[in-house]
Amino acid sequence: MVHSWNSDLGNTLLISSSIKRRGHMSKEGERTARWAFSIAVDTAMKLNKPIREYYDSVKNRKGSGKFAHVSTMRKLVRMMFTMLKERKPWRYENPGLTENKLSRLEED
Repeated sequence: MVHSWNSDLGNTLLISSSIKRRGHMSKEGERTARWAFSIAVDTAMKLNKPIREYYDSVKNRKGSGKFAHVSTMRKLVRMMFTMLKERKPWRYENPGLTENKLSRLEED
């Protein structure tokens, strides 16, 4: 059995043969990163329908809001990593809202 760590959030991953099991949230990862992604998930669930639907589907499937929250955190980490690596924009971006925010920043 191989025991590896997701260094971003401190999730444990147990691999045995062809079976992967995601374990508990460990204390090995960066505490500030876990906190920041937790806040990001809370905000994204309020403002972003696809993220909320993902959270709800995991919660309904697993029966645990805590598990769904951590799973959604991992999803955001993967999405952000892909955005940075491939230089892609946020897939759920509202162009009008972004333009409005950028124009307000230029005023200051």
